[in-house]
Amino acid sequence: MNPQVNQDEINVIRTFECELCLRFDSIMMSKEELLDRVFSNDLEIGTYLISHGDHNRIIYFNEQSEYLGDIISLNMDQNDDNIGLQTLPLFQKSSKTLLNSIKTKLLKLFLQTSQKLTIVGPSYVGKTSLALFLETGIPERNNGHMRRSPTLYKSVKHIKLGRSNLSIFDMGGQKDYWNGWNNELPDSDKIIFIVDGTANNSKESAEAFDLILKNRVKNTKILFLINKYDLVLDGYSNSFTEDSSIISKLQNNNNTDNIWALKTSVFNGICYNYNKNEETSLLQVIIDFIQSE
Repeated sequence: MNPQVNQDEINVIRTFECELCLRFDSIMMSKEELLDRVFSNDLEIGTYLISHGDHNRIIYFNEQSEYLGDIISLNMDQNDDNIGLQTLPLFQKSSKTLLNSIKTKLLKLFLQTSQKLTIVGPSYVGKTSLALFLETGIPERNNGHMRRSPTLYKSVKHIKLGRSNLSIFDMGGQKDYWNGWNNELPDSDKIIFIVDGTANNSKESAEAFDLILKNRVKNTKILFLINKYDLVLDGYSNSFTEDSSIISKLQNNNNTDNIWALKTSVFNGICYNYNKNEETSLLQVIIDFIQSE
């Protein structure tokens, strides 16, 4: 039985742009209708179908009206004038034996479509440039030499990358803001830690990395980017801190699993040691990282 609800309460489920027609959907429904849709099946996932003309979009959400993901169909019957109001029979009531075998995988699939990505690291290492690159898909070398002020506390962006809807938290790198990392790291689905490989600050980088390891939830994946390798290749720097020299400072810490450590150039949008390739698109690396389990 559904809990008692306020009949006048309106819930809004905001989703990202449709990949086919770029339409942005914002669904409004009463709390009663939302709960009816959620509790109509054993998975407790609500569904809502919206017609986009020549295709349809099925939105998934939970009891808290949080958007969990969607699928798009090109061949569904659109003769019903009320197609956008239907409660879809996608998840019929099932036996508990069958439910237990599929529920975890299905829930994980839906939740993976929306992730929180937190970018952390010391100041002036390229965090904001990376966030802008993920937002636009254009590396800084082709996006003008824009001067940027240090991020104060944090900046949040909402984008779609690959199959994932991302909330990107670009955290301030000054030490005064490091305590703010503790508020975002525990509920992050993925973490990107970025340092300047040409800077002589390995002690500060190791201290920042240690802070991340202590505050992430166990086994949360970290993409460890050693940035500005292009300065070495172009002859502007004679030294570069390899990832091993930083991680070695934490050998006594047993919480170093699930870490991808790569040399990169955010400026050029390239990683240099991914899957044994000399050069790989940084965007593709991050998509792989976001979609990895």
